[in-house]
Amino acid sequence: VNNDTLYNVQVTSINTISTFPYVENFENGPGGWTSGGALSSWAFGTPAKNVIIGAGSGVNSWVTGGLGTGTYNSNENSFVLGPCFNFSSLLNPVISLKVWWNSESGWDGAVLQSSIDEGLTWQNVGNFNDPNNWYNDNSLNGNPGGQQIGWGGRFDTGSGG
Repeated sequence: VNNDTLYNVQVTSINTISTFPYVENFENGPGGWTSGGALSSWAFGTPAKNVIIGAGSGVNSWVTGGLGTGTYNSNENSFVLGPCFNFSSLLNPVISLKVWWNSESGWDGAVLQSSIDEGLTWQNVGNFNDPNNWYNDNSLNGNPGGQQIGWGGRFDTGSGG
């Protein structure tokens, strides 16, 4: 490489969380969380949709299809990426979250995943029918997170809030 060659490099810095308990309600902004992926329709702010009509607490959240009445995109394969959590000081870490889903039954859905190799590979957190209202579907043909397990369904099988 000679010295007049230009390179375009994107660098993403992800905050590391190592103080617990960690709580994020997004009332002071996105809190270091970002969105991306193929055909991503994620938006941050106050949802005002026909079904998803509010945030889990306060007024802000992440929602697909924009903040108004829109829906997620066909063939969307997107994500919201949180900070890096260093759980090395914890014996039995617990994750609790408020998730409201409304997706095409048997096809689309969402899944919570983690990576221990800086995002090269991802694993599900939890499994189908785990306790405490974890994933409710193991036949999502849209393969969220690359597999068929996740939260999915509308109205009668969706989360309902």
